[in-house]
Amino acid sequence: MLAYTREANYGFSLGINDVIPGPELRSKKENLVEKAYADCQDLIGLARKGKLENKPGCDQEQTLEAMISSVLSKVRESVGQICMKELSRQNAPLIMATCGSKGVVHLDLSIPILTNVRFRN
Repeated sequence: MLAYTREANYGFSLGINDVIPGPELRSKKENLVEKAYADCQDLIGLARKGKLENKPGCDQEQTLEAMISSVLSKVRESVGQICMKELSRQNAPLIMATCGSKGVVHLDLSIPILTNVRFRN
C-alpha cells in the first residue's frame, strides 16, 4: 500500500536513459544477433537442400520454424542476462519487471533492445 500511495502522489516515469542500451550491451547484442543471423541462414540453406532432419511430427517447414525460433529465443535470453548485469537498480523497467507489475524480467528487458535490431533480407 505504501508503494501505491507513493506512486499515486509522485508518479513513476520512464526516461530515455531507461531504454537505451549501454555500449557493452550494444556491442554484445550486435555480436549475438550477427551469429544468430548466420545460424538461421545456415538452417535455411539446409532446408532448401532438403538436408534438415525433421523433428518428430513436423514437416520440413515446421522443423525450420522451430529451429529458427530456438536460435532467436537463445539470443533473447542471452541479451536479457547481459541487461540484468548492466542495469542500475534504479532502472524503471527493471523495477516494474522485478516487482511483477509488468511481466517476466528477461522478456521485458530484452524486447526493447531486440526491437532496435534490423534483420537483413
